[in-house]
Amino acid sequence: MAYLLCLVENHQVSVQFENIRTNQGTLLVGVYTNQTQWKLRKPVFEVVLPKTNWKDGKMTAEIPGFGAGVYGIAVLDDTNDNQVVDMGFIFPKEGFGFSNYEHKTWFLPTFDDFDFILPENRQITIKIRYLD
Repeated sequence: MAYLLCLVENHQVSVQFENIRTNQGTLLVGVYTNQTQWKLRKPVFEVVLPKTNWKDGKMTAEIPGFGAGVYGIAVLDDTNDNQVVDMGFIFPKEGFGFSNYEHKTWFLPTFDDFDFILPENRQITIKIRYLD
C-alpha cells in the first residue's frame, strides 16, 4: 500500500510600507487571489498591523500563511483605528496602497495591476497614497 505525503508550502512575505503619515492607528491588510475577490472586497485573509515599528514614514512587516500562487495585497492606513474606510464626498479620507503598485489615477486598480507570484516574490513594497 502506498502512502502519499502532501506538504503544504507556507511562505512568509516581507512587506515594506512607505509614505505612512503617522504612527497613529493601524494598517488593515487584505490579501486577494483573484479579480472577483477584489471586486467584491472579499479577501482570503486579513491582517491588522499595529504601527509599532513605524519610523520616518516607513515600516516593515512579515506576513505568514501564504501558499505558492498568485496574490495581491491592498492596504488601508486606518488612522482612527475604526476598521472601516472613512470616505469624504467621493474619495477615502485615509491612505491606501497596493502591492508593488504605485496608485496614480482616480480609478481603483484591477487585481492584475497589483498581483505578485509566490514563491518568486517574497519581498514587496507598498507605497501609501493619501488623497486629501
